[in-house]
Amino acid sequence: MLVTGVEFFEAGKVYDFINTKNLILKAGDKVIVDTMRGRELARVVYVDKEIKDEGYTYKPIIALASEADLKKFESNRERAKKDFPFVQSLMKQCGIENKLCNIEFVLDGSKIIVSFVAEERVDFRELVKKLSEIYKIKVEIKLIGSRDELKIKGAIGPCGRECCCSTYMRDFEKISIKMAKNQNLSLSPTKISGACGKLMCCLAFENDEYIEMAKTMPKLNSIVKTKEGEGLVVYNDLFNQRCTIRIEKGENIFETFEFGVDEIEFDKK
Repeated sequence: MLVTGVEFFEAGKVYDFINTKNLILKAGDKVIVDTMRGRELARVVYVDKEIKDEGYTYKPIIALASEADLKKFESNRERAKKDFPFVQSLMKQCGIENKLCNIEFVLDGSKIIVSFVAEERVDFRELVKKLSEIYKIKVEIKLIGSRDELKIKGAIGPCGRECCCSTYMRDFEKISIKMAKNQNLSLSPTKISGACGKLMCCLAFENDEYIEMAKTMPKLNSIVKTKEGEGLVVYNDLFNQRCTIRIEKGENIFETFEFGVDEIEFDKK
């Protein structure tokens, strides 16, 4: 079964559609697709990808986007930008203090989607009622987390570059504090948190490599044998494969030495 992958915004999640009309497509083409929200403009990411047919019903690609479609899309974007402060004030009137992230109109203008940041349940029924009365179209409320907000808006990360999630990452990986520990990083929240306030996505990028390198080194606080005698491992330099060992040289007298991993004996299990 052949499918065509499309995205709805830069570095967004890729969704598979069926090219039922046998359109000649290539990566980068703008197309009109049928979605649960209505007809929308999307960008082709890949074409004719073969997948296993598991009985799932895929939505169709309707047509290549015309100049009129592109103009309508831009018009909707400008309208959403203009109406953003108004919707923001309307939220406050309804007692909703959550941060408004984005509003958008589907291509045919039949629906407005309001996205705001909420980590827990929010009562938005009054807001939906007011928006419906004002716009006379369907209203969809979308609750998103801080990571999703950053992906949509973009930002500069602690590294000084644009955040990975808004430039090329299509999906979020599960990030844990253990990843920072594996890489001998400071566990201070300000050091390992991204612009979204959550653990940085890049902690996962090299985590597997760090785990593999750690397998060749003795564990921290373990006892190893060296030419200077037995000592306690206090630090591992994974990249240079060197260990800092603290060795007792007398009563309450300790010295630290640095050895290559091939210069010490330790339990490799």
